[in-house]
Parts: sequence; C-alpha cells; structure tokens
Amino acid sequence: MGGGKKKKTITAAEKAQKKEEAKEVKKPEKKEKSSPAGLTEIDESLLNKALSTIKSSDVVTTHQLATTLGVRMSLARKLIKELSTRKEIRVVDKFRSLYIVRKLS
Repeated sequence: MGGGKKKKTITAAEKAQKKEEAKEVKKPEKKEKSSPAGLTEIDESLLNKALSTIKSSDVVTTHQLATTLGVRMSLARKLIKELSTRKEIRVVDKFRSLYIVRKLS
C-alpha cells in the first residue's frame, strides 16, 4: 500500500516554477538603519538649534527636543548633557531617560 509518489501534472509543475521565479525576483534588499534626519553625531549647528529651542520655551523635555529637532531620543539626551556641561542650560529634573531642562536665567 502507499505506493510511490505521484507525478505532478504539467500545469501544476509550470505554476510551481512561476512561483519560484517570482520569489527570486521579489527579494528586497536590506537597508542600513539611520536616524530619521540622518543625524547621528553632535555638531555645532545641532547644538545651536537645540539651544534656541530650549530658549524659546520655558521648560523642555527630552522628547520635545527630539521631536522638534527630528533626531532620536539618545541624541537629544547627548545634546542636553553637552549643553549642561557648557553651562548654557540647567537640568531641572532627571528621571531615568527623561530630562527636564530650562534656560539659564
């Protein structure tokens, strides 16, 4: 009982071959990940933009700064740390990754 494996019909074999060819054509190429604005490092122009954003409002959080500048949260945290070491802004409060900063008066 059981016998051997049945042969595919000609049309079924053609369909299977077409599916295989379509799979080979459709393979997408992997893209390199980058930040939304393509910015991954701190430079003077980005620091100046961050400083002007902070000065324009009373209190700024890390998330607000990241969305305003179009950068990642990690880069926004680095910007805040850099500006606070330069004594240009003051960190009001910090909880885990959330910084609340304000301009120096």
